[in-house]
Amino acid sequence: MNSGFIYLWPRTNVDHGRRLFVFRFAVSQLFMFEFVRGVHAEAHQEMAPLVQDWMTNTLVTVTSDMTLDEADDLLEEHGIRRLTVVDNGTLTGILSLGDVRAAKAAASAGSADFSAQPLVGTLMTPDPVTVPKTATLGLAAQTMLHLKVSGLPVVDENGTLCGMLSASDLFRFVVKMSD
Repeated sequence: MNSGFIYLWPRTNVDHGRRLFVFRFAVSQLFMFEFVRGVHAEAHQEMAPLVQDWMTNTLVTVTSDMTLDEADDLLEEHGIRRLTVVDNGTLTGILSLGDVRAAKAAASAGSADFSAQPLVGTLMTPDPVTVPKTATLGLAAQTMLHLKVSGLPVVDENGTLCGMLSASDLFRFVVKMSD
């Protein structure tokens, strides 16, 4: 392939190391793109790909007092892997599909006492790291790799939640640049 990108094979349940390599390779391509486009010079920084141009703008949010089943239904209904938890207009956490699956597995195995329906607030990751919408994709990707997360909530200049940037959004960028 002349584009400099490696073939992205179908997702499987095994060989997470190869998928991580592909993601790291894609991130290195983002950094190369930013360097070539002139991010190293402040005069050309506006040419770098920004989070706001590639993030998902439509958010599905939940509150911390919603039940696990309600959150799971929303994830399935919208075909997404993470929900932002917003209480009183403030981002308080992230609930991932993995969090939901782990809680349900613990309940079915009997290792967790769910005599009452568990609430999102007890399962979410509180106080998630956010990324500004004006950040470069390279910085966001580097943050995601460092934190080992597959998505970051995006905030505007006032700190208000305005989107979500996922690994899938980064791959959309990489694919677009390889065309």
